[in-house]
Amino acid sequence: MGVRLDSLIEHVAPSWALRRAQSRQAIEVFNDIALSHGSRLSGRRRATPEADFHNPNRTNVSNISDREYARQLDAEDILAHTMLDTWTARLVGSRLRPKPTSSDEGWNTEVADRFDAWAEKCDIRGMMNWEELIRCYTRAWARDGEGILILRKSGHLEHLDIQSITQPRITHNQKLIHDGVEYNRDGRPIRFHISHDGSEQRAVRARDAVWLPEINRAEQTRGVSFFSQSFTLFEQIQGVTEAVVVAARVAACFSAIITQPSAGKALSELTSEDNYDGDPSKVMRIEPGMVRYAPIGSSVTQVSPQQPSTNFNKFIQQLVRFCGLPFALPLELALFDFSDTNLSAARAALLQSDLATTIRRTQLTTRLRRIYQWWVSREVKHFGLAEAPGEKELFKHEWKFKAWPRIDPNKEIPADAIGVDTGQFPLSDVLAKYDWTIEDYAAAVAKETQALKGIAIQRSAQTREPGTGLPAAVSAA
Repeated sequence: MGVRLDSLIEHVAPSWALRRAQSRQAIEVFNDIALSHGSRLSGRRRATPEADFHNPNRTNVSNISDREYARQLDAEDILAHTMLDTWTARLVGSRLRPKPTSSDEGWNTEVADRFDAWAEKCDIRGMMNWEELIRCYTRAWARDGEGILILRKSGHLEHLDIQSITQPRITHNQKLIHDGVEYNRDGRPIRFHISHDGSEQRAVRARDAVWLPEINRAEQTRGVSFFSQSFTLFEQIQGVTEAVVVAARVAACFSAIITQPSAGKALSELTSEDNYDGDPSKVMRIEPGMVRYAPIGSSVTQVSPQQPSTNFNKFIQQLVRFCGLPFALPLELALFDFSDTNLSAARAALLQSDLATTIRRTQLTTRLRRIYQWWVSREVKHFGLAEAPGEKELFKHEWKFKAWPRIDPNKEIPADAIGVDTGQFPLSDVLAKYDWTIEDYAAAVAKETQALKGIAIQRSAQTREPGTGLPAAVSAA
């Protein structure tokens, strides 16, 4: 059909036939570029997720395909990869350690020192320290929809690839196992069925695993990737960008097109080649740098690309804003670009991002508490750690995340001082912003005051009150 149509157009409207040949060449250039990229983000079809525990027709096809696609984004898309890097860095920070809070300071110090030593060798593979392991764990949470750590009998942590959790080949109760996770009749996970690269499966009890899924529905059985709602957005960003590049490359190849008075003559000079359907079609071959001399009466038209358009940057930025929403990353953090914003707008965006990340930290902390309790129990049972002085103080602790730097300290520190001075909020809330507890701050001030005793130090009233780390108004409060 395609050959007969081309032949008909060639006889009836040679100019149209010539334009079709030029367009066919442009499409071929675009396909060549798509093949060079592996077409990794095209032609994807998503299944409808039905991962509800009580749904007899539930399927794991959608969850698995989403997970695989999210991993492709992490591996091949620089924007998605950087978003994950930024999100995990903000969530975990450079240092994340528990702070024991029993009534015995000596016991607290010993436990903290022991944890620091264990944190350097906690990975069963010996490749990551504690912070690196938790960053990898939370990255899987965002990318795959869930992260899982196995509490090994050796006292190590095993970060399990979520794709290792697979459906067992033979099971006594297939209805209660979904995508490798076994549940009781109430929908509570009780076992994880694990197989590495098709090897023999093993079952891990849920109490020996620290599972962190992204749950959005009451009866959901497996986690959902943070990318689930934005797959098409990343496709659009890549598609628009590739289209702009193709337009520039086509224009570079078609540097000068010779227009002859007779379209039929021009068409007859074109060669024929088989298209993708195997049918012969007229094609125009123009290579970069080629020079053609126009015969008398011909004209030369310079091809000028219309891409990128004037609103290209704004359009891409809007798509990036949408992509950053599941991670609570404003455009400035997603692209590391503050050139189009002012301090006030950036501060408002970062404060909202901080709030969302604080909620995520709360989710993470519930899992970290389990790891701490497991670790302390092992230290007491196997390594001679003394019991805590109080009956209920063995597992008493808090997790200290690195505080975010202030966005505008010249305004925020005086504002904090006024808030404390007028009684709008307690001093402990201000100190928490700077990574201090009120007990640690009081101890540090007492130690500093003792060290400076008897030494005359001139200090400006606009900086710090002698012996404190805050302005005079806050210290007086």
